[in-house]
Amino acid sequence: MIDADDSFTVEFAFEENIIDYYVESGVTVVDLLDDSNYVLFELAALEGECRFELFTSFVDDVYQKNTIYTFSTEGMIFISDVSEDTACLNALKYLVEQGLMTVDEVQDEYSFYIDKYFPETEPIIEPEELDPLSEGVSIASGTIVWEDDAFNERPLKETRVDLYCLSYEELFIKTVYTNENGEFEIIYDSTQDGLGAGCELFVRVYCESHTFKVSSYWLTEAYNIIPELKTGSSSPTALNYRINNDGSDIYKAFVAEQGMAIGQRYAKNYGDIDIESKKLKVAYPVYHNSMCIDLGFIAVCSININHFDDWLKINHEYGHFVQRKADILDISLWDYLFKGSEHYPFHDQIKVKSDKEHAMNLAYSEAWASVFSMMAYEKSPYDYYPLVNKYISSVTAMIADSKSFSADVDSGEGQEDAIIALLWDIFGERNTKLLKDSWTPLGHDEFWAITGESGTYKLMDFLDRLEDIHPEFRSEIGTRLSHFKIAPQGLSLTNIPDQSTPPSFSWIVNGSQYNPNNEFSIVFYDEMGDRKYTIDNVAFSLAPNSTYPTRQDLNIASYTLKQAEWDAALLKFPVDSVMNILVRGYLNSDPRSGPYWSEYYAISAPAVYSTTQVTGGVSITGLNGKLTGDVELPSMIFGQAVVSIDSRAFASQTTLNSIIISNTVTTIGTEAFYRCLGLTSVNIPNSVTSIGDNAFLYCEGLTNIFIPDSVLSIGTGAFDRCSGLTTISLSNSLTSIADDTFCKSGLTSIIIPNNVTSIGTNAFRYCENLTSITLPNSITTIGQGAFSYCSELTGITIPSNVISIANYTFQGCHGLTSFIIPSGVTSIGTGAFYGCIGIANIEFPSSVKTIGPRAFRGCSAFTEVTIPSTVTSVGEDAFFGCNNLSITWNYNPQLTAYGFKDKLTNVVFPSYVTSISNYAFEDCSKLSSITIPNSVTSIGYQAFKGCTNLSEIILPSDLTYIADSTFFGCFSLTSIILPESLESIYDSAFYQCYSLTSINIPESVTYIGYGVFGECVSLTSITIPSGVNSIKPETFYYCLSLQNVVISLGVEYIEFNAFRYCTNLRTITLPESITYIGIQAFSNCTNLGLVHLKREAPDITLIDEYAFDDTNARINVPKRSFIEYKTSPDLEDYRNRIICTTLTETGLDHYSFSDYTLTRTNDVGNNDIIVIHVMDTGTYQIEASSNSAIQMAIYDEDMNLISTITYLDPSNTSGYIVNTFSSLWDMYYLVLSFTDPTVSGTIETSFMWLN
Repeated sequence: MIDADDSFTVEFAFEENIIDYYVESGVTVVDLLDDSNYVLFELAALEGECRFELFTSFVDDVYQKNTIYTFSTEGMIFISDVSEDTACLNALKYLVEQGLMTVDEVQDEYSFYIDKYFPETEPIIEPEELDPLSEGVSIASGTIVWEDDAFNERPLKETRVDLYCLSYEELFIKTVYTNENGEFEIIYDSTQDGLGAGCELFVRVYCESHTFKVSSYWLTEAYNIIPELKTGSSSPTALNYRINNDGSDIYKAFVAEQGMAIGQRYAKNYGDIDIESKKLKVAYPVYHNSMCIDLGFIAVCSININHFDDWLKINHEYGHFVQRKADILDISLWDYLFKGSEHYPFHDQIKVKSDKEHAMNLAYSEAWASVFSMMAYEKSPYDYYPLVNKYISSVTAMIADSKSFSADVDSGEGQEDAIIALLWDIFGERNTKLLKDSWTPLGHDEFWAITGESGTYKLMDFLDRLEDIHPEFRSEIGTRLSHFKIAPQGLSLTNIPDQSTPPSFSWIVNGSQYNPNNEFSIVFYDEMGDRKYTIDNVAFSLAPNSTYPTRQDLNIASYTLKQAEWDAALLKFPVDSVMNILVRGYLNSDPRSGPYWSEYYAISAPAVYSTTQVTGGVSITGLNGKLTGDVELPSMIFGQAVVSIDSRAFASQTTLNSIIISNTVTTIGTEAFYRCLGLTSVNIPNSVTSIGDNAFLYCEGLTNIFIPDSVLSIGTGAFDRCSGLTTISLSNSLTSIADDTFCKSGLTSIIIPNNVTSIGTNAFRYCENLTSITLPNSITTIGQGAFSYCSELTGITIPSNVISIANYTFQGCHGLTSFIIPSGVTSIGTGAFYGCIGIANIEFPSSVKTIGPRAFRGCSAFTEVTIPSTVTSVGEDAFFGCNNLSITWNYNPQLTAYGFKDKLTNVVFPSYVTSISNYAFEDCSKLSSITIPNSVTSIGYQAFKGCTNLSEIILPSDLTYIADSTFFGCFSLTSIILPESLESIYDSAFYQCYSLTSINIPESVTYIGYGVFGECVSLTSITIPSGVNSIKPETFYYCLSLQNVVISLGVEYIEFNAFRYCTNLRTITLPESITYIGIQAFSNCTNLGLVHLKREAPDITLIDEYAFDDTNARINVPKRSFIEYKTSPDLEDYRNRIICTTLTETGLDHYSFSDYTLTRTNDVGNNDIIVIHVMDTGTYQIEASSNSAIQMAIYDEDMNLISTITYLDPSNTSGYIVNTFSSLWDMYYLVLSFTDPTVSGTIETSFMWLN
């Protein structure tokens, strides 16, 4: 406290007797106390701060200097023998503790303090580069080296060098830095002002790295650590210097600078931390342990003078600097001042500071800084420091057993050295003196990644992060936490647990001696490291350690799990799986610390049967994992009888070999042993009455089984896919074999008990080794696919009470060579004998009414089969693939040959048959001839369609019609006799009868339908009866060979495409009855040249414009109607095609025909038409005379009327026309006729050339 006269008294204590002392700087000595260890001084406040030097002597006349600093504020004096910085900081701490200032206010108001002790560093500006070869450019260069501890010469790296000139005052020239070899080179302009003749050049060498400053009273304010190197020349050639290992302050400061460069390089290379813009100030006091204080704006480091050359210490403090500046560990000034200003490497932090959480975090921060230092030196010992052995011995000593854990140390997790050992063992280098496991340290990158990303200074955050990244190393980490006394240790099991006996655990609590762990959790992990179950805050009991009874941290905790806890844990683990158990320890105080976990304790999980309550006891519903080997199920669980095995209770227990079911069990549930692939034996007691569906499905290892007579029912698929099951003895109490019971089993033979009445669907399907089976007469029903694919089954006797062979019953039974269908069987199902390639013959009893689709498909040994007339249905492809089979069919009108169409060769018609049904023989490709009895009066449509080999057929005599497509596609049919009773031939009846050459259509036929003879490409001639009114579309379409067509009088219509593509048709006569020729009726008849059209015009109604498309046909019409045809507007498209072969033709020539007379006789109603060809142009007089009045007309080639004269007076019997023909070779039509159409006679025509 400052006195009223602005003075105060200071008392100094010394650890040894003082002989003498004196002070400088005007401080008054008050008194020498009686105790020689104390000295009193009276000091003046001197504006709040001062510095004085105390010289003390303990040995003879040897004096030791101590610098004393004071700092005053708010009436208080703060004194430090470390530095003025520390004195100021203690003052700041006081103000904050008293609530007089906040942290922010300290930094704002005491800016004068900042400016004084931490001045801004001038930024280094790179000088302008000069060309050393240019005129006026000079070079100052040199090499600086130093001696290490062994006096080996080493280069001084990355050290600042400034070049100055001294004439009448100092002139700064340039700054450079030494390289890896300690070399520097300064290129400067020697013509610069002030560098004239006689200028003395010198350089200054500084110990300033990018993040480090040295500050002490014995160094210059500019931190120059090497005497100036001077030369008398303005053009120096070499400025070389050697720093000798002389123990001087200069040498010590230099060592500190070089050591700090190691930490900087390591932080940059491995932590990717760039802190070049930050500054760490290092002060050298007389006596003080090393420390680093972070003010937020700058960091201060003080190091004991005896540690100047201890690089581990230097870089430890540098590690703190990196923590703060890179935000790796958030340690602040106030944490140190308020909570951790006192920490000692050999003391329990928690003993000194009662806040365990802070003490742990502080210890972690200190440990991190030490490991940072060790890591830095591990990566670059040869780069800077040669004494590797010294480094290794330092590290080993730091984490040696004898140091951290000997009995005379206060021990505990607060030990800084314990956490150093933990971190170094995890990341740096295995210390086999401590642990003997095979841990491989994670290395430098992981050190930065895991400790740097946590962003906090809490030890638990680091541990949580480490566990999160490397859960596979949890146990190894726990081993270290336990060994270093942080986590509980020595977890052990004191009993052998099973389902009814929970385990008991014990462990050493660990923690610090005065703050041991006092709350615990037990955690269960699986083999993959996933947490499965946790018991928090266990109610443990505590006992002292017999070896160290007073050590609270070595007490023994124990706990036995409650049955409910054990049950819950076991349900998370399969039987025999690894249960990794660890204990997590906490200090249950405020603030709470931990949890720190132990190493794993591994056990195998016992079997745990889960149950449900049922009548009479319990049913096993499952268990917590895998059953292995031979198992006997318990008869009692929790004091209750086991009466059933529930659904899927033991499903997929693949490692189960055999099982004995207790004689209390009455029911085996659905899929109870599903997919127990390794199960070879099952003992079913005679207490069991039912076996559920799929109970032993996929039990492939099961070889034999005995079903006691107590069993009344076996469910669906009970032994399905038991591929190894070769023999089985069935219960005599069974009445049925359910669906899929033995499907895909390995059975070789089986006897079905006498009480069984039915065999279910697929019951023995794919029993590929089954060679024999005995069926009792009690059986009435065999289900679908019951014996399908029993490929080794050679014979079987079907009981007489069976009336149906179901679908696929014997499909794929390749070994069957014969089969007798019982006389009572009425139906054979779909695919019943599909693929039975060994059966050579089969007889159908008269009881059979239906044969299903594919019933005998692929029975390739079949040769002859007779289908009885009782069969009313044969399904599709019933005999498909029976390639050598010939079928005789006793025809039944209720059936078609569809199901055996490719096998039918012979048909027998019973006498009662009067009709053939639709499609009856469609696609019967092997049927070559057939005689239809006269009893048949009708044949259905498509009855013989597609009978491609049918070449001969005799139709019944009383047949009145041939239905649609009856013989469609009968490619081999060459001729057919149609009965005289036939009246109608319907559409496509003979379509595509490619071999049909001729056919006689009786006069009784009055109707021929569409396309009846379409594509009959071999048909050469045809006569259409007179009773047929119309030739329907496509009737003779594509009849390529058709040459002779007779169309009887009475046919009126020729419809579209009727004769299209009849390419061999050359001429055709159309009777007078024709009134209509449809579109493309003769289209594409490419050889058709002449059509004789007998119809007199204008009675014909239409010849379609495309009727003769793609032909060259000319239409020959009657002479009498020629002009009408030629001039008809309806036939304009055919005008050039219409001709008349009976017309008279003549030529006009004034030489030959100057006087020419033609005499022609005209019948009643006829015209005389003379075709005139003009051979010489000119004017001609054409005169005609007769016995009756006549009329004359001239038409040109385009049927334009040129000239006409009519004599209506019967007495006027002659006349003439004078006409000029001006175009040579033109053709004209001269038409002469009587005006009275009832008159006939002779007309004389004369031609006279006039001019």
